[in-house]
Amino acid sequence: MHRITSILIFSVVLAIVVVTSLVLFSFTPSFKEQGSDTANLTTHSIAAQNKTQLRYPVNNTFYDEKLKKYETKNQHVKSIFSKCGTDSHCATDSMSTLSRNETKQTVLDTLNEITASYDTMGMLCHNQAHHLGEFLYGYSGNLTEALLIADRKCGGGLYHGIMKNYFQTELFFEKANADTIPVRESCDILGNNPYSHIRLECTHGTGHALSRAYNLDVFSALKRCDEFNSSIDQRACYRGVFMENL
Repeated sequence: MHRITSILIFSVVLAIVVVTSLVLFSFTPSFKEQGSDTANLTTHSIAAQNKTQLRYPVNNTFYDEKLKKYETKNQHVKSIFSKCGTDSHCATDSMSTLSRNETKQTVLDTLNEITASYDTMGMLCHNQAHHLGEFLYGYSGNLTEALLIADRKCGGGLYHGIMKNYFQTELFFEKANADTIPVRESCDILGNNPYSHIRLECTHGTGHALSRAYNLDVFSALKRCDEFNSSIDQRACYRGVFMENL
């Protein structure tokens, strides 16, 4: 009897693992290339949507030491790397401090060189970019502007962080209800082509944001993802929901 029970339990667990794997793979679309207090809101997640993010670092110490010795004409970047290395919280805090004392152009140039340096080194920088994207939205205070400033370096992490901070700001500062924060048009400023990589980074980031907005309630978040018109956008959003829950 005990043996039969054990076999049944094992079969159920195996079935769950197989179904979960199939679901996650089914949410991966085939891509075609087509042509300030809120700055400190931070949450954690990781995803990889471009080839750079498939290159894993040798170890954190290697990149930490490399960044701390980084040479550049931008003294703000040099100072942040020297102080923070690979520490994403430290880099975000340093950018917040910089934003209170320097011009907007200086702040954006510094942000761009930081993410470009991470990316060029082959560092797994998606998590750092998430935090910097959160900073970017907090600094800008405008979703449209922040999305237009962002780019796809570090696996599109800037877009993901922007969307997460946007939703958190709406919830906690604007007292919005998670059910009423607009989803369908949230990424339209990046174009309506569902195959556009930058739009997919945004819709994927929306999935991350929805997952947090609903306190990791997968079903509520997925239901909001269905508001996107395109099935490709929907699947990118689904993927963000699941990744935020990993």
